[in-house]
Order: sequence, then structure tokens, then C-alpha cells
Amino acid sequence: MALLVKEPTGSEYAIAEQELQDHILNTYGSYDSDVDLFRPSLADHHKVGFFSQDRTSQTDLTEIVDLKEMTEVLQVLLQDVAKLRRDINFTKHVMQADYEAKLKEKSLELYCRINERVAELEKMHDERVGTLRRAFRQQLSDAIARVAVLYSKNLERKIRHEKKKHESDADRIEEKYKELQATIQRNENVIQMLRMQLAQYQKEPSTHDSEEESMSLKSKSPSVNQEAEELREELEKLSKKYEHLEEAFETKKEEATKLNNNIDGLNEKLSAEKMANEQLRLENNQLKQGMEQNKESSKKM
Repeated sequence: MALLVKEPTGSEYAIAEQELQDHILNTYGSYDSDVDLFRPSLADHHKVGFFSQDRTSQTDLTEIVDLKEMTEVLQVLLQDVAKLRRDINFTKHVMQADYEAKLKEKSLELYCRINERVAELEKMHDERVGTLRRAFRQQLSDAIARVAVLYSKNLERKIRHEKKKHESDADRIEEKYKELQATIQRNENVIQMLRMQLAQYQKEPSTHDSEEESMSLKSKSPSVNQEAEELREELEKLSKKYEHLEEAFETKKEEATKLNNNIDGLNEKLSAEKMANEQLRLENNQLKQGMEQNKESSKKM
């Protein structure tokens, strides 16, 4: 049995709902009707077929009204469910859009706050780094100044020590040079004196020979011959002594030449050390100027 149902409107739905409630109260208002409401009908017990397989059967007359009312109620419920589903979807989309908007707003606010905080931290970090740089630059300039002062003091002390050493060496060399010159002069005087004596001795034999000849002419005594022999021996000794003195003179001359060479070498060393001292003094002045420039640049920074 087919049922054709027309979809009700809002007012019809309210009227139908009120009529359904009145009908239910009138029909199932007593205890017996309540028992019949939950008791299955005879059609539910009608089973035909193998293994009690259900088959379609004729519906009772009392159940037609209930089926119609249940169909109407189900349609109303389906409409309400569809409406609720639309409302829920709409509310869901609205809430989702609101949530996304608030999330974007909060994220933007948080992003701005984080950027501001990061900028503040960077500024603070730059200030601290600048303070540390200035402090360490000042410490470095102070340390360089102390090192420069110590270096200059040490350099001046070394220069004074070297000057004293060179002065003492120069004095000693000069004294030695004077002593050598005096020794050379004495040796030259001795050599000159020996040469004069040798020349004198060389002249004396001729006089002795002439006297000897005259004496031999006058008298040929053995005492005169003995004296002549002694004079010859003395002359030979003097000639040998003269040769030794010449050798000593040559030796002293070579020593004097060596001493002159040593003196020249020492003078060259002294001049080289003077130039080195001048170079050190110039480097010290340049270092002082560089430190003053570093101090001025550090003060400006």
C-alpha cells in the first residue's frame, strides 16, 4: 500500500505536531495503551519460509496511522537534521574564518612583538659590544703605552751601556794605540841608535887597520896582533847584533802594521755601532709617534 506525503510548511508543521501529540495522548494515554505500544503486533510473529525467513505480509489497520505519523515525524526530523547540518556547517565556517582571522591577528602581533624585541636585543648587544670594544681598545692602548715605555727605557739603558762599553773600548784602544806608538818610537830610536853604533863600529876598523899598519911598520909586537884579533871578533859580534836588530825591527814593524789594521777595524766597528745606535734611536722615535697616533685614534673612536 503506497503512501503519498506532501512536505509541510512551518505552520503546517506546528499544527501537525500539535495534532500528533493530541492523538498520541488520546490513543495511548492509559496503562493498557502503554503496554500495547511496546508490544509487537501479530504481523511481527508471522514468519514463513525455510529457516524462519521473513516474508512481506499485510499490515494491520491499527498500524497504518502510526506509520503515517512516524513518516511525518521522520520527515520533519530529517528536515531538522538537514537544517541543523546547514547551521552547523555555516557556524563551523564562521568559527573557522573567525579563528583564522584571530590567528592571523595574533600571529602578526606576536611577529611584531618578536621583531621589536629582537631589535631591542640587537641594539643592546651592539651597545655592549661597543662598550667592550672601547674597553679592550683602551686596555690595548694602555698596554702598548706601557710596553713602549718599558721598551724605550730598556733601549735607553742598552744604549747607555753600549755607549759606556764603546767609550771604555775606545779609551782602551786609544791607550793601547798610544802604548804601541810609544813602543814603536822607542824601537825606532833603539834601531837608529844601533845603526849609528854600527856605522861607528864600521868606521873604527879602518882607523884600527891604519894604526895597526903603522904600528906594524914601527914594531911587530905580538900584543898588537892580539888586540887586532879582539877587535875583529867584536866587530863580528856587532854585525850579528845588527842583523838581529834588523830582524827585530822588521818584526816590530809587522806588529805595528797589524795593530794599525786592528785599530782600523775597531774604528769601523765603532762607526757601525754608532750607526746602529742612531737607527735604534730613530726606530724608538717612530714607535713613540705610532703610539701617540694610536692613542689619538682610540680617543676619537
